[in-house]
Amino acid sequence: MSILDRITDRLGEIQKEMLRDRHPYLTAEASGFSRKWVLKQNGFGCRPVKAQASISMAKNPPPLPGSPPPAAKVPPTPPAGSAPPSQAIPASSTVATAHGDERHATEDCPQPPPFDMLEIPDGMDAMGFGYAAKCARRWFSGPAHVIADKSKAIVQPAFVDDSSCKLQWVLKFGKVRKRYDHLLATNLKSTTPENIYNDAVRNDLGKNFQDFMVQSKHQFSGVLDTLAACGNDKQLLHQRFQFQRVVVSMPDVLGNYTTVMNDLAASLANFNLYAAVATAKIRRTQYNRYDTVPWRQCVHTSVEITHVYVYVKDVYSFNDRQGSSVSQYLGHWNRQGVIITVDAALAEQISKLAQFLEHERDNIPRWYVPPIPDYLDRPVDIKNSLRKPDIFYPVRNRDFLNWRNLKGRGGDFVIFSDLERIALPKPIELDLGETCWEYKR
Repeated sequence: MSILDRITDRLGEIQKEMLRDRHPYLTAEASGFSRKWVLKQNGFGCRPVKAQASISMAKNPPPLPGSPPPAAKVPPTPPAGSAPPSQAIPASSTVATAHGDERHATEDCPQPPPFDMLEIPDGMDAMGFGYAAKCARRWFSGPAHVIADKSKAIVQPAFVDDSSCKLQWVLKFGKVRKRYDHLLATNLKSTTPENIYNDAVRNDLGKNFQDFMVQSKHQFSGVLDTLAACGNDKQLLHQRFQFQRVVVSMPDVLGNYTTVMNDLAASLANFNLYAAVATAKIRRTQYNRYDTVPWRQCVHTSVEITHVYVYVKDVYSFNDRQGSSVSQYLGHWNRQGVIITVDAALAEQISKLAQFLEHERDNIPRWYVPPIPDYLDRPVDIKNSLRKPDIFYPVRNRDFLNWRNLKGRGGDFVIFSDLERIALPKPIELDLGETCWEYKR
């Protein structure tokens, strides 16, 4: 065999080795002064590390003020049949196959470098996701606290962040400003959903102001400053005077198909922009009616809403959809940043769709929901080197919940952005009608 033939054969063997068990992933690479998400696939794809390894939960957060450091907990027993770390085969070793040949065991039995949950914010900082890192550190450092999805309950001030999120910063991402403009648009039909001039919303506002007038015994008139009336408490303002919202989806946050993740997606993901009454002019006309015995005292009330507040409200938590067997995939992380394995992201979406369509009526069978392949929940090596910068660990919502159960820490909290007070070019007019009661001397 000629030297050229040998080189050709060797290159073919290398290509086969590179393609074996490789999976596509998305990574952010520097492009000028920004980052550009690119697809790595085929021989440049990532390779699952086939070991009993997962993200570490060994590190403890700083103790809460006035409390002693937490006692060390015994790590869980590894599954039966798995080799302890001391028995892991080095990356450079070889194993014999049934056919008597040898092959490298790099991807089969390695001991990947550790990566701890508390290092995730460092990866966010490395990606330039400063606000996401700040939110994650607050969650890790807080006492254990759970806020249910769609909860309307007022939470303790310790679990509210109403100062770090700025609305103008949020509006810079993707198509968020388009959703903001839709919320406030004056040229849409009165039946348009998610708009402040929607007819149904106007009816709800009328009921809210009726309740307000009852609480004031129909005595209030003049200019109502809602925030002052709520003692400058954003939670009370939201509960009493919020009247419309617009949903901001992940595609809105990302803006285009070439962006896979950004600071807003890593911190808030899907969220809502809300509108609440800021200033209203309440006019009341009081008079008596003598057409009945006894006489009646009456008041006719009208409201003109001249200003609204627009703001973000969201809950920072890691809850999965109730009843779902799929825990949300948050990417593969290490201290250098994040990659998105295409297989894992697609498997999650397919599973969610299948579960949404799943049904069982009479003798109609359930939709088959295939399990997510095991390799999608393993660390991956993007260069087949087992170097610390090249190993990325999968992170899902359940990892944060398991960490909270283990450490007794991890506090969900409510995020309020600053309130943007907007003068309405077209005030919202409400006629609350007439209210009468028996005249008493």
